[in-house]
Amino acid sequence: MAKLRAVECREFFGAVAEKAEHDNASPELDEHINEILFEALRNNSRLSVTALMFDALSTGGTMARLVEIAGGLRNLSVYGPDQACIAGVVGQWTAPGKAPLSPLTKWPFWDEKTNLFTLGDFVSFADFLRLFFALRDAPPPVSAPGVSPATP
Repeated sequence: MAKLRAVECREFFGAVAEKAEHDNASPELDEHINEILFEALRNNSRLSVTALMFDALSTGGTMARLVEIAGGLRNLSVYGPDQACIAGVVGQWTAPGKAPLSPLTKWPFWDEKTNLFTLGDFVSFADFLRLFFALRDAPPPVSAPGVSPATP
């Protein structure tokens, strides 16, 4: 069954890619994909989507529509630089109340000069991942008694 789903996904996304080439990535294609995601969220409460937006959510237009949709979908979280919609609740960002732990000197997701949440900016997001999920130095190998490590 999982194999069938993988084939269906490949066929679907292949068709989407062909349509994008044909339509030159038209906005209608994006709306079609968005509707697939929204419908999946409506029909599966265990599914969740987190959207990190570069543009301010308060700009109106597409962002206002996204916030409106997220307000009705508790499993869609939208984080913009100025506000967020989490579990259907829209709120403005405020500066972090605590200083970051050492060795950090500043929060990697907050711009102190503009008072904006920055994870929607790919550079800031990459820095965040580098700081918190990067590979650490591996501990030295542990050998069992009577077993010597292999030499290359």
